[in-house]
Amino acid sequence: MSKSYGLSGLRVRLGGRSARGRVTAHRPVATPLAFVRFATALDSVEVGHRLRIDASTLICPGVYFGCEGYLRMNVGFGRDYVAQALDAMTPVVRAMAEQDPAHD
Repeated sequence: MSKSYGLSGLRVRLGGRSARGRVTAHRPVATPLAFVRFATALDSVEVGHRLRIDASTLICPGVYFGCEGYLRMNVGFGRDYVAQALDAMTPVVRAMAEQDPAHD
């Protein structure tokens, strides 16, 4: 996998073939925070919990901001730091997508 950073790295790692487009991110306007949408039967607290436990990555569940179905992620840290977090999250997100009953 080629190394991509910031929002493009987020899209590459979390929106890969295994996720089948069920994880999307839109370019934030004037902030290092991205609200990442996910399409799964799990709520944002459970997704955030699994990422914290299985990927050692702290992601804020969107429900805490009135945005269920989203996660809030800071993509404004240094490239290597963000890339390391995205690399850790990728297999966890793919596993969740494959275990989802809506997964084809």
